Amino acid sequence: MKLETSARDCLFLNWALPATVLPEAPRPLRFETHEWQGASRCFVSALCFRHHGTRLAALPLLSFSHEQLTLAFYVLDEEGVPSVLFWRNWVPGWAAPLAWLLGRRASRAGFRYPRTLSPEATTGAWNWRVRARGSLEVRASLAAPTRGEGPHLGSFQAEVSHFRLRRRAYVLGRGGLAAMTLAPHREESWPIKVELGSTDLLERTLPAASWPGLHSAFLGPDTPLLYDLVPVPELPSLAPARSSVATDPAMLASALCERDRFAA
Repeated sequence: MKLETSARDCLFLNWALPATVLPEAPRPLRFETHEWQGASRCFVSALCFRHHGTRLAALPLLSFSHEQLTLAFYVLDEEGVPSVLFWRNWVPGWAAPLAWLLGRRASRAGFRYPRTLSPEATTGAWNWRVRARGSLEVRASLAAPTRGEGPHLGSFQAEVSHFRLRRRAYVLGRGGLAAMTLAPHREESWPIKVELGSTDLLERTLPAASWPGLHSAFLGPDTPLLYDLVPVPELPSLAPARSSVATDPAMLASALCERDRFAA
């Protein structure tokens, strides 16, 4: 089943959590780890965005749009290529049955997102709020890049690339793990200053985690997505990932070349 859509005005909230508090990754995926302060850390992102113009490839004239919150993990696939796992999703109540019909797992939530994000349109702050069994409340404004708590990934652009330059994605659907393709991001990303209000929605979703301060945050204007929900066969467990995949420039360049080959 092929779906085309775009993730518009995506707020990336990124944390570096201890690897020991995360649930087991669905095989053949394994968490991408980074050593920091003597412990293995894994990046987790809360993504607040709008699915814009979602449509079946076979029915291009029928489309819909809706807000979404996704909790994403950063993983390595069976070939060792840096990828992203969309682990949990929240959508408006009317969109939840449709998501399940299309093979995606999603929980119902109420949303209040900014209508339009543009650095030229405001000098104030934007507000996001998601309410389900708990809530996530965020206030953000444009600001110079800052470094938060967790492994150092380099410059602001290097941090953005770490989270956005991934062409392979996976989603847990009703039939198990399925593969997706992400288009390379072409839009610039905007550094922001974030004030977190309530985060108990995330804390209840990962109750074993002691959430540290934010590692980083930024806004991504647009990310095209192609859902080609191909089931991924479960393979035997693989050896633990090496943290240097994401932090060694030479290895990162090699991984990017592999992603380009995959998408060709």
